[in-house]
Amino acid sequence: MAEEYLTDDEQLEAVKRAFTEYAPWILGGVVLGVGGWYGIQRYQSHQNEVAYRAADQFSQMTAALQMNDPKNPCRSRTV
Repeated sequence: MAEEYLTDDEQLEAVKRAFTEYAPWILGGVVLGVGGWYGIQRYQSHQNEVAYRAADQFSQMTAALQMNDPKNPCRSRTV
């Protein structure tokens, strides 16, 4: 239950005590939250980079296969 404080000084002291007690936990939560957000952003960036590289390799592979396909009308003919 909430305590009824008689004066503003008593309320201020209660806030100071609560801040002193819970400040490390609050700071730790903020640090973990920011660190987690940063980690997720880096992981998603890495996944996108891997996907772009895979798509580029796939495009290169399909282009190379099309150049060697005898049924492909756009095939370059080398003698």
